[in-house]
Amino acid sequence: MDNTISAIGREYANSLTSQPIKWRPGLTIRKNSDGSIDSSSLGYQYVIQTTSFIRPCVIQQKLYQVNIADFVPVTFGDGAWMKQIITNATGILNGNFKEGVRDALNPGPASIPKVDVAIAPITATIDTWVGAYNYDLAEVNQALASNNWDLITARMKANRMVWVLGTQDIAFLGLDSNLAQFPGLYSNSQVTVNTSLITAAISSLAATPSAFQALVAGLLQAYADNAGYTAQPDTFVIPYDDFFGLGAATSADFPINSMIKYMLDAFKMMTGNDNFKILPSRYGMAARNAGYWNANGTNRYVLYNRDENNGETVKMDFPVDYTLNPAMSADGFNWTGIAYGQFSGAIVYRVPEVLYFDYPA
Repeated sequence: MDNTISAIGREYANSLTSQPIKWRPGLTIRKNSDGSIDSSSLGYQYVIQTTSFIRPCVIQQKLYQVNIADFVPVTFGDGAWMKQIITNATGILNGNFKEGVRDALNPGPASIPKVDVAIAPITATIDTWVGAYNYDLAEVNQALASNNWDLITARMKANRMVWVLGTQDIAFLGLDSNLAQFPGLYSNSQVTVNTSLITAAISSLAATPSAFQALVAGLLQAYADNAGYTAQPDTFVIPYDDFFGLGAATSADFPINSMIKYMLDAFKMMTGNDNFKILPSRYGMAARNAGYWNANGTNRYVLYNRDENNGETVKMDFPVDYTLNPAMSADGFNWTGIAYGQFSGAIVYRVPEVLYFDYPA
């Protein structure tokens, strides 16, 4: 994944459709009163002196990026250009073993009991994204004159970054305008929300080791109850700000293990899975998820079975991955490059194998 981006950043790249930004000369990067970048301060033209030296390197903007596949299994290419992907789920309707037992004390009913099964579809709705970048010959030649920065490449990277950050948001939070059909890992309305077990940041329990140990045991018990003892979790995603605090010792008197090491070791031992992971995410922080399932957001923890090999618990589809067409011109002076792709939400197929833990912002 390309971790670089030009001066066109996420602060305004996501609003390109509604408020296109005109590329204008600028001197320094300025910020508006709300903290967003003042686009009028950006450009490729600024004043230099004859004694100025321009370094060949260009400092790129950094943005919060994660590998979606570390949290949600992804599939590419299934159902390209379709409107939905259907996965069939099956289960046993009836069937009683004891009714089939035949002996001298239990001759059984006259007819042999029969088993039956049923099948039902689970639908992943597909949506299409299209994004473009523009340039003209004058802009290109003016930028090339600096012999330092490639305007076309920068805008191509910015266009791709809009896709990367947008699909990342959907993978975790969903599409806020249609959460029912495009839920994220954090925002599936069918998943049970436990609000009684975690009532404050886990790291705040550093001063009370017994409460921390009870919480670790309670998390696995709550998951087992929710899943009907049919599955074990293999991933625990926690808010990033709480993650940093878990480096504290489990006991000030005997600072042998950190809280996160104790928790991870306990999860590995109790689930029998040495690959169990505890992962941090900004999306679990109330300030980041405000407006999705709660106006003020909640601090949300997710305990689930990723089922990485099969993706039967949760999965996100990319029927058409990000594709960039060559830029084309209708007049030989203005050029437009168009990119496109298709995506689904992060669909939970085995709902009992995912469990949310919330406490208020």
